[in-house]
Amino acid sequence: MGLMLSEEKTKLTHWRYKINFLGYQLHGKPRLKGTSIRPILSIPRKKLQGIKEALRVVSGYHHIPEIDAINQMSAMFRGWCNYYRYATAPQAVFSDL
Repeated sequence: MGLMLSEEKTKLTHWRYKINFLGYQLHGKPRLKGTSIRPILSIPRKKLQGIKEALRVVSGYHHIPEIDAINQMSAMFRGWCNYYRYATAPQAVFSDL
């Protein structure tokens, strides 16, 4: 089939280093008891800034009815929050947004 492996996508790293995967930042954190490591999924700051800017753009539409702008912003917000709901403790980011 002619498929090639990408060095960047197949690289092994230490669990302390953050990697980006499907829009999340993934890293590990040692547990308080024992030697196991728990995975941490966090929302990248760049993604938060992107949705804030998109919401600002939509809120600046003055040529459409207000209800349409509110519905569009609500749909964007709801979709973004539903995608990132699997992050570790996303409530702080959601309330900031």
